[in-house]
Amino acid sequence: MLYFSLVLISLSLLTTSGSQAQTPLSGEDYSQRGIARFEKNDFDGAVSDFTKAIELKGSNAEFCYYFRGMANYRQGNLEVAIADISKAITIRSHPRFYEDRGTLLLKKGDLDGAIADFNKTIEIAPQFSVTIAKTAEEAERRYMASGLVAHRISLAYTGRDLSKQVVANLVGSPDMIREKVAGLAAIGVDHACALMIPADSISEYEEQVQWFAETVYG
Repeated sequence: MLYFSLVLISLSLLTTSGSQAQTPLSGEDYSQRGIARFEKNDFDGAVSDFTKAIELKGSNAEFCYYFRGMANYRQGNLEVAIADISKAITIRSHPRFYEDRGTLLLKKGDLDGAIADFNKTIEIAPQFSVTIAKTAEEAERRYMASGLVAHRISLAYTGRDLSKQVVANLVGSPDMIREKVAGLAAIGVDHACALMIPADSISEYEEQVQWFAETVYG
């Protein structure tokens, strides 16, 4: 049996709706224009706008610090960039912040710091296995008979606890999957490093992907 890994990458951006030509009045206005300038590689302008948004105490301050940090990095200001992203992390423990700060720490030569941040990214945005079926019993049967679980059983010597495989992963009926996703969201999990979908064929894999998407996103 084959199993396939569907990697989900999600970058949360501040909204860019509204007219960028108008003079900014609020923190939100400055953050919107800052994003527009960042996307146009106007990093001086982006830094200025995100700084103003922070001063005005606009919403999504963590993303203002994050994008200001990334703009500073693009300008060659590595230490300032790391400081800004660290400030973003104090406001919100977001996996993208840890991943990008880890990358910058690696560029700085701080290997231990980089590894710690990459590990934190995985901790916040963990990997899940997905098997969905009409009933919880059918989903569990298919999942436990999969090559993915067989592989994990082969790694039992590493200390893996296989007794909670079904409970800990996104395995079950559509209603159960929705309940599990809602539970993860409630504790702050809004990203996954990967979704691993056991399947015997590409067609079965595609069916599971579509069913999961329809279940979670409607």
